[in-house]
Amino acid sequence: MKFFYATKSGYIALLSVLIVSAITSATVLILLATSLNSILNSGDTREGRISLFLADACAELALQRISDLEISPCTSPSALCDQTIALPNGTCKVLDIENLGGGVHWKIKVSGTNSAQSITKYIEVVASRPTGESVNAIRWTEVVSF
Repeated sequence: MKFFYATKSGYIALLSVLIVSAITSATVLILLATSLNSILNSGDTREGRISLFLADACAELALQRISDLEISPCTSPSALCDQTIALPNGTCKVLDIENLGGGVHWKIKVSGTNSAQSITKYIEVVASRPTGESVNAIRWTEVVSF
């Protein structure tokens, strides 16, 4: 009577299946984490852009005040500084309008905050308004904070 002993090739097949399954699972988890991170970052990017657009809106308002030949837009009866302006997607605030010399050069500091109040962006604008001419923005820069 002959006995046939099982060969050990089944162990190799089982081990191969386990290794392939582990690599596949790791790949799926990495892709899931990457896509989730991408989704969260895109939301932050969108909210950040909204905040930046809101800050731009306040900078435009400040430039308009300077264009209207106001000598001191922050201390005039219709003062624009330190007022929170409600807009459809959040708020903006003109922090300061500083006259850098003779009513010709101005520095404007503004901020914009999205409606969720999760992201605030800051913009600094340097502009000039020579006598009898329109306002020209010399530098329009997003800054970290004031």
